Amino acid sequence: MRGTPRSPHSRGRTSWKDTRLRAGVRWHHLLAVLTLLPALMVGMPAAAKNHPPPPPPKVQPALANAVNQSPNSSFRVIVKRHNGDTGADADVANAGGQKIEDIAAGGFVANIQGQDISDLAQDSSIDYLSIDAPMQATAALNSSMVDQALKDPSELQTMYPETIGASQDWAQGITGNGVTVAVIDTGVTSVLDFTSGPGKPSRLVAQQSFNSQTSTTDGCGHGTHVAGIISGDSYYGAGPVQGKYVGVAPDSDLINLRVADNTGTVYLSDVVNA
Repeated sequence: MRGTPRSPHSRGRTSWKDTRLRAGVRWHHLLAVLTLLPALMVGMPAAAKNHPPPPPPKVQPALANAVNQSPNSSFRVIVKRHNGDTGADADVANAGGQKIEDIAAGGFVANIQGQDISDLAQDSSIDYLSIDAPMQATAALNSSMVDQALKDPSELQTMYPETIGASQDWAQGITGNGVTVAVIDTGVTSVLDFTSGPGKPSRLVAQQSFNSQTSTTDGCGHGTHVAGIISGDSYYGAGPVQGKYVGVAPDSDLINLRVADNTGTVYLSDVVNA
């Protein structure tokens, strides 16, 4: 019919203005996607292959790191049983591990291949796996240092008691009487400083070794030194040092628990046992 604004032949066609408008909309959509994509990629986690897997929750992180570096190595490990379940012992043995000894607190020590530790951590009979780390003394006195310290013992006799305030406790009658202190160290050598006078019994009331050394006598010197700081009383000693050195609690008793050898070397499991 005449008078219609569009001819039937124009149906389905678009003008060049419509085409440009729609193209502009598509470009705006594409631009928005391109702008958003980098932000989304920043928030995405990095590929797992670039990071080592997290350690199982029942494996000490230090042990897990060591295993990741040397999976084919054997590790001396403390195995904590779950509620004393000895099935842990059997599972370690089945995995090729070699049990060394039982220790206190429901655990045992074993040599285990690194590649087997993650699997053992899944065992319900095992609470925790940690390195049985060798421990070393952090410092040692040599003879020249000892000689220097003994040049003026009258000055040293009041140094640490005053520093930590022990003399204030002594003034109130607090000297350690009735208290027993365990010294877990290289052993303690029984000397007059640990008695209440000549002919009196030693204040070392109990002694035991927790390593391959059968003797509880100090072969290093460190343990006796520590015991002296705690409970020494050189009033009953002899020679030029008599009465010059007093421990923090000079009336206390001592328990000598030797865990270290003559070089000061000790395993963590020995300390746990003590």
